[in-house]
Amino acid sequence: MSRLVVFATALSRLHADLLVVRLRQSGTPTASLSVIYLPASKPNSGQCWLNGTTRLALSSGEPVEVSGRLRVALGHGEKGAGHSSLLARLADFGLTGEQGAELEESLRDTHPVLAIEVHEETALTAVFQVLQTLAAEKIMPVGTHAQVADSDPRLSRRPAAAARPAMLPSLAAFA
Repeated sequence: MSRLVVFATALSRLHADLLVVRLRQSGTPTASLSVIYLPASKPNSGQCWLNGTTRLALSSGEPVEVSGRLRVALGHGEKGAGHSSLLARLADFGLTGEQGAELEESLRDTHPVLAIEVHEETALTAVFQVLQTLAAEKIMPVGTHAQVADSDPRLSRRPAAAARPAMLPSLAAFA
């Protein structure tokens, strides 16, 4: 079964922190959240709530860091694959070249990128509602077979959300 990861661009460090807080309030486990950022634009959530940091480089050579579970998938590619850039790692993860380039452009503009791992349809609804309500940009749901990190069955358990509005995508559309 494929996994769904929703990528979204925050407008600033503060906006990224606000998104993380609101996603947590909506029932998204902290372990399902990751943030990608330039070291100078590291959100507080990347220091306080999200586990670990991995450093990669943009295609321009600028350093970029990843905090949260996504750092495992992006930071530990196959040995000998020769992929040290974020763009190459995102392609291995399932993003198209165009999607990866859009996220890289956001990062170069000092806009942090959030990655939210989604395990069930009600969680997808909550994630999209938070991202849309708080005006996140470049929202990209990506179906992937890549392992984000070791799964913990407790991460996907959360209270059922209200009925899904018709304008939000279904998890089945990304499988």
